[in-house]
Amino acid sequence: MPMHVRFTLIPCRDLEEQQRFWCAALRGRPAGSEPYAMIEFPGGEGACEQLLLTSAPPNHVAGAVLLWLQPTDEPLLDEVRRLEGMGAVLIEKRHHGWGIGEVTMADPEGNAFIVSSSLKEEREIPGLMDSKEWTACDPFWNDAEEPYGRVDFLHVASIESGPKGG
Repeated sequence: MPMHVRFTLIPCRDLEEQQRFWCAALRGRPAGSEPYAMIEFPGGEGACEQLLLTSAPPNHVAGAVLLWLQPTDEPLLDEVRRLEGMGAVLIEKRHHGWGIGEVTMADPEGNAFIVSSSLKEEREIPGLMDSKEWTACDPFWNDAEEPYGRVDFLHVASIESGPKGG
């Protein structure tokens, strides 16, 4: 099954101004505010594409854009293994409980991207809440970081240091 771009993330120094610019440039509508701003593009049949703007860290180099990918049906862990087999490197894991989360990876040239749990996995969360302990999950998540309070590029800015534990 396909993987789609959940968000395209753009780090910004001035969220409000950038949101105004991109809404006008792309004819989108504003959504969300601090600590991030979103621009929505209504699609057919209830679909909505989104551009996510987030605060840039002080050492951010303009021009960096980050793709946030989401598998449709394949479990996140299967996608991570598939991408690693293609040369991607695991940088960081964020666990939200019940085996749901996202990982930051880098392609073979070091470009960062995020892959989150699949749409299918997210749809299963309500059933898992009653039947499964929050922390009960695949050992893959054992050394994961806490969930983001907000989307944050600080970990992406330090990719040159290599993957955790390596």
